[in-house]
Amino acid sequence: MKKNILVLLSMGLLLFLQGCNFANPMNYFKSADSSRLEETSEEASTEEETSKSSNSSVINTNETSATSEGETTESTEAEVNTESSLLVYSIGNAVNTESNSLTLEDKNYSVNYANYDISNANALETADLIKIETAINENLASNNYVIVVTSTQTCEELSYFLNLTLSSDNKIAVISTEILDNKYALVDSDITNYLGQLTTSELSGNILTAKIGDSLENVSTNPVSNENKIDITDLKDLSYVSIVYDYLGNDGSILEKAISNSDGIILVTTNKSGEVSETASEIINSNYSGVPVIIVSANENTDLSNYHTPTQSRILLSLALAKGANMDEIKDYFTTY
Repeated sequence: MKKNILVLLSMGLLLFLQGCNFANPMNYFKSADSSRLEETSEEASTEEETSKSSNSSVINTNETSATSEGETTESTEAEVNTESSLLVYSIGNAVNTESNSLTLEDKNYSVNYANYDISNANALETADLIKIETAINENLASNNYVIVVTSTQTCEELSYFLNLTLSSDNKIAVISTEILDNKYALVDSDITNYLGQLTTSELSGNILTAKIGDSLENVSTNPVSNENKIDITDLKDLSYVSIVYDYLGNDGSILEKAISNSDGIILVTTNKSGEVSETASEIINSNYSGVPVIIVSANENTDLSNYHTPTQSRILLSLALAKGANMDEIKDYFTTY
């Protein structure tokens, strides 16, 4: 009886295992392990793809940033390497330097040299002023800045003439200095100094001047804009104007001779009132030759916005007469300039 029961139980267990596909129990464990490995592999693959996607995004951002930085660097280097040109134009004598380049505020400048050939730099004629202006004007197209070097004796005449006639978008410096060993006493540091002043100057005039070692300043109390420059294209020379000083007790002979031999007269009073002497007054009032006489004071009148020194007055009257101005037009010249 017991034997029959055991047989029945064994058969039932076998049928149960077969029904559950457990004919080979080890296959069950193998299948389970395989499923878990596949799931683990899929999860790992998903995580890896996610990780790669995330890393790829970061790398792309860095690459973009790196490219951008590289482009910025190239642009900056291009700006630093920009070069401008400076002309050093000397009158009669050479300057005491031969440097062909200089660097100012991280900007490179090539330095060119030119010379106006005249045997005596202290003896400029009015025709020389026109030739110098023409030469400088011809060089403006190939040079950003110009430094004119001349003697102390001729600086005021030259600088004021250029102030009246030379049109330039950039500022030009006229520097006066001594002549030592047949050369102007101008060295590299002076050129760098005045170029720096030219590039940063806020002065209204485009023609500036200075005695070597001093700061640049306007040539006159009334700087001339490019629109108001006097055209000298057709002029070869200026009219002849004499400067005569009036003083108490003079006999008037010098003034009379000057009126006879000049196209115009600058009569300079030496008293603070600005009035001429009685002798000079009689001569100019009886002058029927039509020679213009301009009376100026040797003492600068700070009340006048367009005060002219005797030298400036001579240059301006010479220009006005050369342009064919009559007395009313001459008055306009001295009011405008």
